[in-house]
Amino acid sequence: MLPRAPGYRNQPKISGDFARFVSARVIKLVGNALKAAFYVFHLFMPSKRFLIPARAKPLMRAGRPSRIPRTVWQTNYTGLVTLPVYLNYLFNRLLCPGYEFRFLDDASIDRFVASEFPGRISERYARLQVGAARADLWRVLVLQRHGGVYLDIDSHMVWPLSAVVPDDADDMFLQHKDGLGNYFIASAPNSPNLESVIDTIMERIEKAETNNIFDLTGPGALDHALRGRSVRQTSYRLTCYQGTFTNEFFQYADSTVGKWTKAQQRMAVVSQAGGLAIDAGTSTASAATASRGRRSAAASFRLPPLETALAIAASTMIWIFLASFVERVLVVAPASALATEAAEIPLINLQSTCSRHRVVGGDRGARPAAPCLEQEKSAEMQLSKSWQRFPEKSRVLCVDRLDEDDPSYVALLTCLDVHAGDHQRS
Repeated sequence: MLPRAPGYRNQPKISGDFARFVSARVIKLVGNALKAAFYVFHLFMPSKRFLIPARAKPLMRAGRPSRIPRTVWQTNYTGLVTLPVYLNYLFNRLLCPGYEFRFLDDASIDRFVASEFPGRISERYARLQVGAARADLWRVLVLQRHGGVYLDIDSHMVWPLSAVVPDDADDMFLQHKDGLGNYFIASAPNSPNLESVIDTIMERIEKAETNNIFDLTGPGALDHALRGRSVRQTSYRLTCYQGTFTNEFFQYADSTVGKWTKAQQRMAVVSQAGGLAIDAGTSTASAATASRGRRSAAASFRLPPLETALAIAASTMIWIFLASFVERVLVVAPASALATEAAEIPLINLQSTCSRHRVVGGDRGARPAAPCLEQEKSAEMQLSKSWQRFPEKSRVLCVDRLDEDDPSYVALLTCLDVHAGDHQRS
């Protein structure tokens, strides 16, 4: 039985759960063993990347209602990731079959905060110059607004998520070795506990007394904000691990700065004025992307003990079978569809799109119908002339990012310009 962390009230006692513990250990052993194969794959295909979709529907319908929405939120500096990160994502989908998955890259979380939290919060967010710090703040903001479960891109469940988060829970936090961690957070919208965390992070950004992201916006800030409050906790040993399938090498393969610990040594995490203070010749978007680091328990590959080799071999065969099955069901067909869609400009009903904008009226993103049609037709014409000149990866990514409920040629062209610029700089 794990002891209660001091300073937290009304915690349920965490009893030993042998099945979950064994599952966690087997997954960890298999994941570390697979890293050897990942290195070989990367050696022969160093530029191969896999696309994490912006939205993935649940694999099955949830049988019971839940106070915490069945949505898993994730973010990374890019949606094009290496094989280990992608398989980590697929593994989570297997253990969360009743959950929708939502993924946002750096540019998407910037837009989310600007549109959903204008004013003080957006201004403080814009002062953060390192991607990991922005991701720390975004995760509590998106849960406060929409609710759901946040998982770091390199973290994975060790037990089905629906069995970990009770249907009647208002929130749940991860009990780690020295306090609360923030790579797993579950919460209903409008949580008083998350409101306290947001206030703490705002205060620490305003004071800028530390350049340590862990304490400024990360687990240190979350742990401090929730001390003395009534929070439901779950042990990380029985819930969620980090760095099992991936590590720093695979996660930051396309980052020029790397992990957040390196970024905070080279620059001030909080700028004195609003927005990013960056070196001359570096754009705001590229600086944020380049500085994006992520906290991870990056575990380098280690050969397992000899006495466990047979057990690991058997577990590895099971995992490879499952991964192959998921690849066929969840990846091959969607990826082929995306590639086919990206070969030509997607067809958008402009009358429907612009009529929807006219109905919205007072919304910040609304455009009058006539100018909307002109802008959309102009963007469509530009796309028809330059579509094949954009990199295929950019076309696939931006077509996937199109809003299903409100598609727009203007948004598609903007996305392509941004990603094509990043591609040229890289």
